[in-house]
Amino acid sequence: KNQHGANVTAAAAAIGIDMCERLVQICGNRKLNASLGDALQVPLKSGRADVAISIAVIHHMSTEDRRRKAMEEMIRVLVPGGYALVTAWAKTQPGTSRRKFDKHDLLIGWQMPKKICPEQR
Repeated sequence: KNQHGANVTAAAAAIGIDMCERLVQICGNRKLNASLGDALQVPLKSGRADVAISIAVIHHMSTEDRRRKAMEEMIRVLVPGGYALVTAWAKTQPGTSRRKFDKHDLLIGWQMPKKICPEQR
């Protein structure tokens, strides 16, 4: 059991997927399991993950079709009955935020800083 009382087995493993080769390399240097990949083509076999997490990714996808395909990929890699967690920026932002969202479906542009991931330019 972990500190929260949940049962954890030795067979549990976390795998990170990112499009940036440098970030995958940083994870490797820190002894974290990460692979180069894309949310639209996750480099895992179907039905292999108990849990899939996508944090602050979906709102950076340029079309509804791409967002749908990313969700289909999450479902594809999950075991039957697996869990998915997807987060996106909230439409409502604090008054001090420089971001103002006036629509529910909105692309939020972002690029990895060149010093971290030069291949994405």
